[in-house]
Amino acid sequence: KASIQRNRIKYCAFQLFNCKINQFNALQELKTLGFEIPETEFTNFVSDIEIYRRCWKEGRLFQRYPTSGIVLKINSRKLQKHLGENNLSRHWAYAIN
Repeated sequence: KASIQRNRIKYCAFQLFNCKINQFNALQELKTLGFEIPETEFTNFVSDIEIYRRCWKEGRLFQRYPTSGIVLKINSRKLQKHLGENNLSRHWAYAIN
């Protein structure tokens, strides 16, 4: 008997476009809809960013997916709108490595 192994494609959703809810609620909505969402950390303190970056560099954070960096996003939709975006970038999201 020959068996055929099929590769399954996995999709991890991390954002909803054109919605009026914040990043955390958007991720929860995606999860409710059955999408896998990325491991996410939230903080209210800018000082925690370096701690998260160091933990990621040491392989203690976000191990489930291979990454070449992490993305910082401002959660507040009001502040996101205030900071704005253009065709090249969102002024409320930053990639670091």
